[in-house]
Amino acid sequence: ARSAKGRLTVEEQRAKGSIPARLYRGYFEQAGGAGFTTLWLFMGIAVQGCYYVQTLVFSAWISAMGREESAGAESRCELWLYMGVTILYLVLVALRAAVCVVGSLRASRSVHSCMLRRVLRAPTSYFEAHPIGRLVNRFASDLAAIDVEVMDELYAMADNLASVLAIVLVILASYPPLALVLAPVLMASCAVGRFYQRTAIELKRLDSTTRSPIYHLFGEVLGGLDSARAMQMQPGVIARFETAIDKHTQAEYNLWVCNRWLVIRLQSLSSLVGIALGAYVLFFQATSTASNVGDSQSDVQRQLTAGIVLTYATQYVQTVRMTVTQWASVEQEMNFVERCDEIAHLKEQEPDQDDEPSNGADGGHLLKPNRAEGGAEGG
Repeated sequence: ARSAKGRLTVEEQRAKGSIPARLYRGYFEQAGGAGFTTLWLFMGIAVQGCYYVQTLVFSAWISAMGREESAGAESRCELWLYMGVTILYLVLVALRAAVCVVGSLRASRSVHSCMLRRVLRAPTSYFEAHPIGRLVNRFASDLAAIDVEVMDELYAMADNLASVLAIVLVILASYPPLALVLAPVLMASCAVGRFYQRTAIELKRLDSTTRSPIYHLFGEVLGGLDSARAMQMQPGVIARFETAIDKHTQAEYNLWVCNRWLVIRLQSLSSLVGIALGAYVLFFQATSTASNVGDSQSDVQRQLTAGIVLTYATQYVQTVRMTVTQWASVEQEMNFVERCDEIAHLKEQEPDQDDEPSNGADGGHLLKPNRAEGGAEGG
């Protein structure tokens, strides 16, 4: 089991490049397959659609109140409609959260079962070449992220993406010339986000791999605590801990610095939309008021439309930044799925004749490997 350099323990491997699409497909398959994915997408679209219908109904209610000196039948009807849409929105949000919880629980349970089965059937040479701290890291930190964070990040990513599309449609429907500003800003934001994503995913992988030595050293210290005290090795052990923690902290610190770099550039780009929209609305309002003097109803409607569009423009500034950031966060969280998938592809010990055959067509893999990958990855 020794490497070419004569070392028994091999270095922990770190993947490079973007997260492959097969990991996303595999994760949703474990969460419930095509049925769950379809329901998950439908609930996301329904929640966002209901949210913007709620905003339009609220605008209609305010407009109805402005057309009457007192709250009449029309405004009461709009009020009841607004209340109904709000209740529907809350119900959809609760149902969507329940769907996400069920899918996340299914995926994490399946991942854990696949990993545990592969580890229990791994050959002895694997444990000689890989410290126990690495396995503890995979079953503790990595699996905890799959339990809690991966589905939440996908949920937030879908929400933000739908919000951006809805806001762009509302703004363009009200003021089409603003497409000349929205399109370049959106493309520049995607370019900046792509550059950030390539750097952030590598830093996240470094963050994960530098955590394993901390777990491994902690296990060694607990196992040899009596010897370390008898030989008065406490200063050396503390120094090794500090070195391992410093390396891990460097990766974490650089990841957050990279995040601040992204936020500053996205805020600068997104502020252009607010400036352009504010200037255009003021110009549009001035020309419309001059051409429709005395038409108070038209003035109220234009002011309501301008207010809604300005509100959406403010949300656009935040939503574009959150979408690009969330896009990178999803890639970072899928890094944990990637690391657990590596354990799920461990080569099994050759079974004895008395052992029962493996259950499942995929042999316990988290993801079904391609035919070309089956022999190389032990599948």
